Amino acid sequence: MLVELSIKNFALIEELRLQFKQGFTVISGETGTGKSILVEALGLLLGERADLDLIRAGSGEAMIEAIFDISHNNKIQTRLVDEGLEEGNELILRRILSAEGRSRIYANGRTITLVQLEELTRPLVDLSGQHESQLLLKTNHHASLLDQDPSIQKLLCPYKTTFDDFKKMDHEIAELKQKSQKKEEEIDFLRFQLKEIEAGRFDNDEEEEQLLEEKARAKNAGFFYELTSQAETCLTERETSVVCQLGGLLQKLKKGYDLDPSLKEGFELVDQARRHAEEASFFLSKYKNRIDVEPGRLEEIEARLYLIHKLKKKFGGSIGEIKKKRDEMAQRLDQLENVDDRLSDLQKEWEALSRKLLDQALAVSLERNKKARILEKGVARELADLAMDKAGFRVVVERAKNRDTRQCTPTGFDQVFFEIAPNTGEGFRSLAKIASGGELSRILLAIKQVLRSDEDSITYFFDEVDAGIGGATADVVGKKLKQLAHAGQVICVTHLPQVASHADHHYVIEKGETNKRTRTTARQVEGNDRENELARMLGGAVVSAKAREHAREMLKISQK
Repeated sequence: MLVELSIKNFALIEELRLQFKQGFTVISGETGTGKSILVEALGLLLGERADLDLIRAGSGEAMIEAIFDISHNNKIQTRLVDEGLEEGNELILRRILSAEGRSRIYANGRTITLVQLEELTRPLVDLSGQHESQLLLKTNHHASLLDQDPSIQKLLCPYKTTFDDFKKMDHEIAELKQKSQKKEEEIDFLRFQLKEIEAGRFDNDEEEEQLLEEKARAKNAGFFYELTSQAETCLTERETSVVCQLGGLLQKLKKGYDLDPSLKEGFELVDQARRHAEEASFFLSKYKNRIDVEPGRLEEIEARLYLIHKLKKKFGGSIGEIKKKRDEMAQRLDQLENVDDRLSDLQKEWEALSRKLLDQALAVSLERNKKARILEKGVARELADLAMDKAGFRVVVERAKNRDTRQCTPTGFDQVFFEIAPNTGEGFRSLAKIASGGELSRILLAIKQVLRSDEDSITYFFDEVDAGIGGATADVVGKKLKQLAHAGQVICVTHLPQVASHADHHYVIEKGETNKRTRTTARQVEGNDRENELARMLGGAVVSAKAREHAREMLKISQK
């Protein structure tokens, strides 16, 4: 149930707060005061696209907020828990429009998406704007109205899941068939590439770096050989070598060390230097032995590096990437070589899923036909109360002649049409061809009345559902709206006093000027104020005593 609607800086509204209660509430006001702005604001909270031009001139942003009592709405409470939103008996929705183009949406203080907003509010509010009755002229809208029935929804939900699974499988099969037709060419290409990589025998990820080092040594072998030879000679191979000289120095230091122990550190350092020189000579000798390059080795290294460079350019930036690409191609090759087996398995699954989809579509169709008959009788009964007692109403559920999966849509394989015979003896024809605006409004109200469940905790919001009617018919519409609000909530924007007189609560929308700015405001009217408003609706701007008396009488009769 809608408890409160707050609007700031939206169109002509600077700031407005309306509090709603259970039962039937009407909103009235002179033409141009801004009644439709309320509908547009509420529509934004139900997930409609935003028009930034509606932000009040001079304001940086507009805000619309609604508070809902969800204490009796288990679906919404469960949804809030599933979405990770705050749990409780209240749902506070807020939408902020920025003049810079940004839109922010919050549910119980947490940011949500436009899709989440639409899904959250779908079970909360049924908004019938001025144009919804015109949707009755579009036959593709008829099925969505009939499908509001809970028993149809119970069958339609699993059907839609199966339909989605079926379409995904259909798409996968089509892709596999296409692959199957082209697989031989791709298999040959993959095998060629794999053979090219495997011929390279890439086992060592560090091979390229090692080859580059070996290449550098091979190209400078003469320099390195001469260098190490000179170093060996200097260190060990002459009587004047470093090792020999350090050995002689050690003998002398030993004698000095025996005479003066304080020379110990000097003796040890020279001894270390001698041993380091011997180790250096040993290392350089080993290095010189490796310098001997086999004939043709440099050419082998360069050929190997060229191959690595070529395959890196073709398959990846490193040997590791080449190996990764090799594994991916091997996996792809395996898939292609087994595509026919996978296709065969999928075909079997597809056949089983097709039977399931058609069985579910048939179940939906049968239930639609069953509920169509109930809707026909119910709407005919309601239309009789709405001064259309001569009218006949028919729901046509047209099942596809060739029942196969190609006929299936997200809602089954039916087409649904509403038809009317406005007068006795006339045949049924499409609503679009013969229904007037006033008749469409009453038909829409009748359909909602029949489809309404006592278990619904939904708020029905009507924007001038009484368009095109007046007099006694308007009085009946008022009674029907009040009946629809039984144990629930109906809010209606109206210009007819006959409708407004049946309301439990009444708001008046007014337009005025403050500081040379036009502002829309709202006030709840009761007692004499309500009589005056009904009198204005009856008689116009000048309210006569006779109009007040008529308004008082209307309220007295309608509130019995």
